[in-house]
Amino acid sequence: PPPPPPPPPPPPSPQPSVTCRDGHISAPQSSFNFKDIAEFATSSDRLVIGINVQAPFDELRTNDIRLSGKKNDPDKPFRFTALKLQCGKFPNPLDREVDVPVKFSFGRKPNGGEYVDTVSAECNVRVTCTSEPDYSPPAVICNKAQARITTHLDSKKLKQITRFAFVKGYGFWRASEVVVPFPFDKTRGSIYHFGRNIKLKPKLDIQALKLKCGRFATPSNKTVRLPVFFKFRDDISGNEVFRTCPVSLKCTF
Repeated sequence: PPPPPPPPPPPPSPQPSVTCRDGHISAPQSSFNFKDIAEFATSSDRLVIGINVQAPFDELRTNDIRLSGKKNDPDKPFRFTALKLQCGKFPNPLDREVDVPVKFSFGRKPNGGEYVDTVSAECNVRVTCTSEPDYSPPAVICNKAQARITTHLDSKKLKQITRFAFVKGYGFWRASEVVVPFPFDKTRGSIYHFGRNIKLKPKLDIQALKLKCGRFATPSNKTVRLPVFFKFRDDISGNEVFRTCPVSLKCTF
């Protein structure tokens, strides 16, 4: 008999996707504000390499409202870290939310080469220019609804810091220090030690937390709740705010 036909090739791996967050940014008239891009769009651990704001909100001339991307590091010209909202003297509309379509492009740059796995999507950004400035002092908010990070044994997972804690208030706030308690700050301990082979590490350059679960992580398949210290710094004023927030982690089979 003829040999059986070869098995069909495996299905292609799913393409990377962009998750739109329906984020909101506001600023008083004749002022500006910054907000982390992770509040508006994310794509796994990829970096933001392009922002395209739809007219007329890409300039001040028409509506006196401008939305643009902020590049935090001049040595990395294709890497954006925040959205900037600029409200002029006569923004239109005033004291009313407006939807602005923004195209976000993401990519990964392995070993310092060209960006790969690039993906783009148009997301809605909710924008408000207000007549009354907000004088409430900035404060760190614990994002308890999303403060969880999970991965499998012998693997790693990245998650944006703003998923765990963020600053409410005007300014360009970035995490400047994150302190993870012992023993989860390093992959240490004997085979019976609690916290062995589990490490939660801050990656401040990309504003993320990385969970690393080793092959013999202890405990396994059990949620652990940690008090993690977050300190944020405003790049505009230099002011700092801080708070300890709960973070839940889990290494699954």
